[in-house]
Amino acid sequence: MERKRRSELVRQNWTKRIQDCYISEKPIRVWCREQGIAYSSFMYWRQRLHSSKPKPTFIELPESISPPGHIEIEFNGVRLKIFHDFDPQTLLKCLQTIRRM
Repeated sequence: MERKRRSELVRQNWTKRIQDCYISEKPIRVWCREQGIAYSSFMYWRQRLHSSKPKPTFIELPESISPPGHIEIEFNGVRLKIFHDFDPQTLLKCLQTIRRM
């Protein structure tokens, strides 16, 4: 049981590190160097944690479900509401951040 608990703590620690890296908006190599973390370790854990997540499922919604004037995208607990007058640069930054999760 202790081994399982330690394993979960390690996973949580790496999940937080990966999130911190993305929040910093720095290149991964730079962030790793500043944190004293081996880039190869970061990439290993990013891949390991990413591959253990369920793959997203997309479904087509009838028009009556989505209010007119915007769409909503939900991924990994993050919800984006995109209105007809959205700023493309802001949307691009949001999508890039979500892609790194």
